[in-house]
Amino acid sequence: MVNEEKKIEKLLNLYEKSINTADKKLAESLYSTEEIMSPSVAAKVGVDNLLDFYERIASQNQINLDFIIEEIVIDEDMAYAVINSKGTYEFIFPGLESPGNRIIFLLKKTDGEWKIVQHLSDDLDPKRPISIAK
Repeated sequence: MVNEEKKIEKLLNLYEKSINTADKKLAESLYSTEEIMSPSVAAKVGVDNLLDFYERIASQNQINLDFIIEEIVIDEDMAYAVINSKGTYEFIFPGLESPGNRIIFLLKKTDGEWKIVQHLSDDLDPKRPISIAK
């Protein structure tokens, strides 16, 4: 399991990079073809909508986040990970910043690779602990 956790950590680190650099092609490579992304602003379904979302955040936001992986739980070819982010989203409204958010990723191992199937995020205080395994 430790090796699988490391693979998931690598995937999540690449996701962090894709957000901070607005690299929509990198982000696309991390998601399953059956993905659903549900950020706090609106649900998006399908890779085309995912790419549109990345295009929008790249043009409207300055993002500088550091991810803290709080929890990874693996059950055969499915897993979830809970992430807290620290840093800021500087939204299109000048001076409005968020302290970070909590992200829950649902992951599926397909053809030996972990991919993001669903991503749920909420703009919360990142210091508040969460565990959905207990």
